[in-house]
Amino acid sequence: MRADLGASWMLTRMASECHMSLRTFVRRFTEATGSPPGEWLIAERVEQAKRLLVERRHSIDEIAAAVGMGSADTLRHHFRRRSGVSPQSYRDQFSAPQPAKVLDQ
Repeated sequence: MRADLGASWMLTRMASECHMSLRTFVRRFTEATGSPPGEWLIAERVEQAKRLLVERRHSIDEIAAAVGMGSADTLRHHFRRRSGVSPQSYRDQFSAPQPAKVLDQ
């Protein structure tokens, strides 16, 4: 799942790819990671969004799509819930300053 966070990861797909029943997959996944699959996936998507935000190459909308959040609003919701700040505040705090643009005179 980490290799393709932007994909649609439904529980049935996860279980199928692991050749397990849904119930067994959820139980074993939770035992192995300490989190249910959906919560783990959101946490991974937020962590990837943090890495992309620091790079400063993509807009919030592009990052949301790349990590599978669907929309900037969804990314903002989950990002703030897990990190306590908005994606833009995180970017401002942790990315290298952008060089000043020189205006032509």
